[in-house]
Amino acid sequence: DQALTRFNAEPEASILSPAAADTVIEGQALALRGQVSDDDDGAPELSATWYAGDQVLCEAAAPDDEGLTACSWVADTSGASLRLDVIDPEGKAGSETVKLDVTPNSAPTAAFVLPTETSRYSDGSLVEFDGLAGDAEEAPTALAVAFSSSVDGVLDLAAAPEADGHVRGATLLTEGEHFLTMTVADGYGKSSTDTVIISVGPPNNAPTCVVTAPSEGDVGREREELLLAGTAYDADVSADQLSAEWSSDRD
Repeated sequence: DQALTRFNAEPEASILSPAAADTVIEGQALALRGQVSDDDDGAPELSATWYAGDQVLCEAAAPDDEGLTACSWVADTSGASLRLDVIDPEGKAGSETVKLDVTPNSAPTAAFVLPTETSRYSDGSLVEFDGLAGDAEEAPTALAVAFSSSVDGVLDLAAAPEADGHVRGATLLTEGEHFLTMTVADGYGKSSTDTVIISVGPPNNAPTCVVTAPSEGDVGREREELLLAGTAYDADVSADQLSAEWSSDRD
């Protein structure tokens, strides 16, 4: 009698994407694709597992009939080495590793331009908003911006910055002290905030004005200089913030 020994070939694993030359940014969502094969066993009989460093990204699972396997990964700087392992039914294993250069992602910037803490705002009047957003990795138009108030909650303002990074809009705020927050988020999961505190007073009252000179019924000569005098008052703002204009029904 002769003993026959069956040779079991080792399975093979190949990472199709990403490639080592690909540019990867921290926080970027990647679709991992690979292919496994074995000379002795069909693809569905194999088991494929994805790793980032020592972390299991996708637990052992059978590939499709063509040996293709997929997984998803949000890139981080701690797991810059991707590995695809494959095991056949008899325990033989194969593996491939791709080392990636993951670029750290810096947080975006956020800055209030308007409103300002020194300005006066009234209930029932629109409050103008202007925020400035920026990011080292992405264009301003790719960023997401949100405004919120400690009194009125999330504000209904434009969420997409213009090409220059400004986000402009106007909205009504209820009377009271508002802690306003501007939040800017990039596409890779990082965000920044800026805050400002403003006070919204009661509804704005109309100013009053009185002509004090000339008096009703006074007579003047044509082309002679006439002194015009008056007083103006506003309950909500100081006199230096008012503007006055004189007019005549004839001149």
